[in-house]
Amino acid sequence: MELPSPTQIKSEVDSVPFEDKTFAEFVQKLLCEYLMAPQQQTIDICLNLLEVLSSLASNQKHWTAVFPNQVDHALLQYIMVQMSLSIPILKAQVITTMSKLVAIASQFLKQKLGGSRFETIRTSVFTLVLGEGSQDPNLHMQTRNSQALTHVAECFLDQKDTNIQLAADLLRAILNYACSNKEKVVTNALRALGFYLGGIDLSFLTTKVIPFINSTKDCLFKFNKKHKLTNGLFALQEFFKNVLLKNLSDKSPKVSWNSCIVIAKILENPSLGNKCFDFISILHSQQTTECLFNILATRPNLKTRIQATKTLLCYGHVQ
Repeated sequence: MELPSPTQIKSEVDSVPFEDKTFAEFVQKLLCEYLMAPQQQTIDICLNLLEVLSSLASNQKHWTAVFPNQVDHALLQYIMVQMSLSIPILKAQVITTMSKLVAIASQFLKQKLGGSRFETIRTSVFTLVLGEGSQDPNLHMQTRNSQALTHVAECFLDQKDTNIQLAADLLRAILNYACSNKEKVVTNALRALGFYLGGIDLSFLTTKVIPFINSTKDCLFKFNKKHKLTNGLFALQEFFKNVLLKNLSDKSPKVSWNSCIVIAKILENPSLGNKCFDFISILHSQQTTECLFNILATRPNLKTRIQATKTLLCYGHVQ
């Protein structure tokens, strides 16, 4: 029987019951059939194959149903090869697939691959998303990179990583994308920012990471060239405040409500305390609270008003 193409099953991956052993074996056979047949790997085939893998990576239960005994090394090798290619649309899909894998299935992969090999893969993903990928002018790459930042942040926080350089690179990349003039890129970055600031130890961020960013004098801002770094904590904190206020006031409902969520995530972070004075002063500034009340009073979009209300209620958590 002729195997269907990845296109024919990619939309079914999330809805089919993977408890069905026959179906799981069929998906495994399908993936391996195309992996081992380079002559069939057109751009369209590769793209759809990666999308199938990305859908599987979104659910560890599905992944383990298809590959119950071991991680198929041919699959990982295939993905790593695609990562090295220069075709933007393929590299963008690789970013999505690999970032999901290292975030959602990190413990599973570490167990199956061993710590050192998992760390190699994780480093490769981080390098692609935070390094060369973050400088890519291609809009499709910017969209996928900014989307992948949430998964990278999830992996970083899940591993309880205290690597100051990595924490700084991640924050720098998120803020860079939050300066974009493209709605999708900005909203992706704001989701990542909320996830990052909601889960990181804010004392570690304030006393270690932000001073490190300022001390390196690296170019922080890719999209907005007007901002210049100066020494001290104030430079990045002031920029963070400007980014937050700009996006809170944005006419796009998606940008505005995701900015509200960023504030709520910080307010709900249990590590928000006396040592995080700069964050508290930003969130309690008249400009910030006025923006939130203005959204509540004037915005026509219901979801934006609801999120502004939820955010204002979060101020009650701060001691």
